[in-house]
Amino acid sequence: MIAIINRGRFFKEATLLASSALLAIGTAAHAAPDAEAAPGDEAVAPAPAEGETTAPELVVTGHADDAIQTVQRTPASITSLSGEKLAQQGISTIRELGNIVPNLFQQRTSVSYLNAVFSIRGVGEFDPQGEPSVPIYVDGVYIPKVLGSQQELLDIERLEVARGPQGQSFGHSAEGGTISITTTVPDKERKFKAQLAYGNYNDVRAGIAASGPLGGDFYGGVALSYHRRDGFDRNVTVGRDVNTVNYLAGRIKLRYAPGDRLDVILTISGVHDRSTVRGVQDALRGNTNAYNQVYPWNRYDQLSASLAVRYAFNDRLTLSSLTSAYGFYQHAFYDNTGDYYARTSQLVTYKDRAYQEDLKLEGDSGIAHFTAGLYLFREEWYTNRRAIMAANAPVNPAALLYQPVYAQIQQNTDNIAPYAQAALALTPRATLTLGLRYNWERHSQANSLSWLVDSASHTATPSNILQVINNTPVGPPIWSTGNLHDSWDTWAPRIAFDYRFSSNVRGYVTRSEGTKSGGYDYRAQSAATGLRQASTPFNPERAINYEGGIKTEWAGGRLRANLSGFYIDFRNIQVTALDPVAQISRRFNAGRGKSHGIEFEGTAIPVQGLQLDFNASWLKARLDRYDGTVTSVTYANGVRLYSSPRAGNALPNSPEWQARFAATWQVPVRMPGRWSLGGDVNYQSSSYSAITNNFSDLVPAQTYFNAALSYTTANEAWAFTLSGRNLANKRYAQGVGYVAASATGEALYRSTNYNDPRTVLFTVTWKK
Repeated sequence: MIAIINRGRFFKEATLLASSALLAIGTAAHAAPDAEAAPGDEAVAPAPAEGETTAPELVVTGHADDAIQTVQRTPASITSLSGEKLAQQGISTIRELGNIVPNLFQQRTSVSYLNAVFSIRGVGEFDPQGEPSVPIYVDGVYIPKVLGSQQELLDIERLEVARGPQGQSFGHSAEGGTISITTTVPDKERKFKAQLAYGNYNDVRAGIAASGPLGGDFYGGVALSYHRRDGFDRNVTVGRDVNTVNYLAGRIKLRYAPGDRLDVILTISGVHDRSTVRGVQDALRGNTNAYNQVYPWNRYDQLSASLAVRYAFNDRLTLSSLTSAYGFYQHAFYDNTGDYYARTSQLVTYKDRAYQEDLKLEGDSGIAHFTAGLYLFREEWYTNRRAIMAANAPVNPAALLYQPVYAQIQQNTDNIAPYAQAALALTPRATLTLGLRYNWERHSQANSLSWLVDSASHTATPSNILQVINNTPVGPPIWSTGNLHDSWDTWAPRIAFDYRFSSNVRGYVTRSEGTKSGGYDYRAQSAATGLRQASTPFNPERAINYEGGIKTEWAGGRLRANLSGFYIDFRNIQVTALDPVAQISRRFNAGRGKSHGIEFEGTAIPVQGLQLDFNASWLKARLDRYDGTVTSVTYANGVRLYSSPRAGNALPNSPEWQARFAATWQVPVRMPGRWSLGGDVNYQSSSYSAITNNFSDLVPAQTYFNAALSYTTANEAWAFTLSGRNLANKRYAQGVGYVAASATGEALYRSTNYNDPRTVLFTVTWKK
């Protein structure tokens, strides 16, 4: 098998073979479909009637064993939000999920509109090229990079956030948790939705979604979303807006469902994005303008396809296959620092290809439910980077020199992971769940670096750097790794026990493990130390989660309160920093750490038509042991900057406190239709953006106010919504870097990003 894997063909052929075989079995076995079945129907939560006095039941259908359960009956920390609930709160993209779930941290800015960066309980990955610790799944398909993970939420049935390690009962493993998006599945009901919105900053959004029967046993669906917005900020050097949006996405579904046994769904989706990558600010300027001579343009195109096949042998045994192919291409000029002289800006090309197969058997004996599966994954990641590397750090810009370089990186990943999980009913009240995942991964690396200036010193100056960055690489490479590879295997067990104390109180305890893949550094671009950086692999990161919780429901569903506590032991924490042993800045395993905390979620309906939602979390996430020597630089002006982590440092993007309070009121107006008024306030305490915990890494505490007013006609066909986000118009610097002149320590520039300003959006929706 190894030889086949090395050619990269096994995964592509195996995924196609598995899904094709399952489709053939199901089609043959289903020659006589059950005429009494209701093809295309899925169990969903009933929509609450107007003025309903119980909280609507939330349904979990994509989590873990894929069985349909209510959130309150699931022994895990899960938050489920319907598409309708998200719309009511003015949330139209996953970039707006910050603080909506306890201990879910979302960066308020990222290097691109395409990026959605999350961490849960101190577990996260913030490099756009990295493997996400909190991955996003769309209809069960794993998105393999932080880059490109942004999703707009037009045809969303529901969104679920699971906290803690995942992977004992479905596809790709997730070290910190998952964000699962389920889109509309076409069925026998004809549905149509059209949406048009306009807001400040000339924000224009339009979308349509339609689904229904095509004839016979076939069903189809289509969704198209367009979003264009002027920039929040201005690059005054080039005279153009930055942080703009120009985004087009589409999805087509074709479903074959001849009864209640066989279900086949083919999905094809794509994204065409021309939004600018992030325009970075320089805090020394004292405003939110950008000054880099580089304009951060972007060209991004993504295409994916998946085939989901599900066959029920009977009411108790089901076989399913999810096969997918995913890829994107990006060519962009990244403004990484906001420096007028474009130091560290990069002209890059990224290409990603990923192939996945998740083959799963699920069964239920009455007292036990089991899941067993095999997951196959291959990713082919290519980087072409033209980097503007500064050769010195003078106070006087006239003395500035660059050594621009050209890097090429090809990294391939192969992954095989069998998994199994079983839930055994010990008594009518008690259930024991056991799960295990074995993960084998192989990573390869081919990396080379070349000069872009043909001279003895290979240097450029501010007067010509923007021209030479497009030069043809000079001569033979400075260095090349050749073809490297390494492999790892890991085990990830899970054990959980839950007990129903009464009809409205349930408790659980669990121990679960999750891992993040090892691999090779993807940012080696130093002539002096890059070869060692690119050639040295880092090991998988491991998280062991201990958790207990209680879920309660009172007053006939008018009051719900869930409380959980956890302790996570981190092994081989992956960081990008200066490695004192190798004396190079690279990605490596820093040591061990831990996080522990408490989470609360509550919903109350004190009177008819009024719903209150509240969540809060407390978190301590620290690096306990650092496997290296602490290093720092103290400049002549007394400024001290650490270039390595230290034991006791806070893990990045882990605010100690987060809280959110929301209220939705159906206004009792004597007129046809329904008026709804909602608002929320959310808070997060200060945190650090990097594990070095320098003063320049500190992100301040932040508070945001959002609100929405909507009117829905009596026949439910039309809805009009006015929503506002960040109503106080607070713009917080999301960390302020410090790049010092080598001789004096004087700040040359202080890179920062600011969160989005106040936005107001008016949306008209028509559906039938």
